[in-house]
Amino acid sequence: MRRRGVTIFELTIAVLLVAVVLSGVAQLLALVSAQHRERERRIAAMHEAANHMERLAALPWSALTEATAAQAALSTEAAAMLPEGELTVQVEAVEPDESGATAPPARRLVVAVAWKNASGAAVNPVRLVSWRFSPEATP
Repeated sequence: MRRRGVTIFELTIAVLLVAVVLSGVAQLLALVSAQHRERERRIAAMHEAANHMERLAALPWSALTEATAAQAALSTEAAAMLPEGELTVQVEAVEPDESGATAPPARRLVVAVAWKNASGAAVNPVRLVSWRFSPEATP
């Protein structure tokens, strides 16, 4: 006798296969979503660091001090996007080297933005470094 249709056993196997595939797709989507959020955070941190570096570059030479750097803070948008975000700005006067050569007065500017990921671990910070030379030293 020939049977037509689907048995309960075949139907159960098909449902299990579909459930396994859907579970894998859901995990993949969750992973892609987490990576997308981390990429968006890194981009926000890069924009924040670039904005602060531009602000420092626009300041007059006499205003480039550690006191000015201490006043820097994350914008409200960046603080909302970066969990436990922290902005550090350093203004370092560059000393002449030991060779005795006369070097123009310069300051090294370092802007770094650090934050933590979803699991609370520190992420590699975004760091920008620039140099400013005294206007009297330029030809």
